[in-house]
Amino acid sequence: MKKRDNNLTLSDISKITGYSITTISRVINNEKYVKDETRKKINAVIEELEFKPFWLARGLRTGKTDLVAVIFKDIANSFTSQVITSVQETLYKMEKDIILFNANFDRNLEVELLNIALEKKVDGIILSSMGLTASEISLIKKNIIQAQYSNSAY
Repeated sequence: MKKRDNNLTLSDISKITGYSITTISRVINNEKYVKDETRKKINAVIEELEFKPFWLARGLRTGKTDLVAVIFKDIANSFTSQVITSVQETLYKMEKDIILFNANFDRNLEVELLNIALEKKVDGIILSSMGLTASEISLIKKNIIQAQYSNSAY
């Protein structure tokens, strides 16, 4: 078999192994209803081809990106750096990825970064704000299921 092709899809793995896309998906997502022998065969091909599922496609299917945006007004601050490290460690344990944004004390940039995060359909936003308007807070709450707002100094 050939080595990793960055454009491999579940359909390609299905053709190579002879198993259905549903079975391939169940193996990748570690779901039940797959015989151990089948799981081993599929995993061997996945490992040999260094196949990595396309996270964006998974997000389209599930409606979840497993991404959390972290937007701080200043990431150079040592306290903020410690907070970000703790947040990243916690999100890692939850199998979530972090997108870190630095607003650099620029309120306009903060709003732009917030919009970028929402466009990326993040599952959550952690925000140290310089002062959002009520309509901006409403936008977050409308797009993120759970939203908490704090306008603290740190």
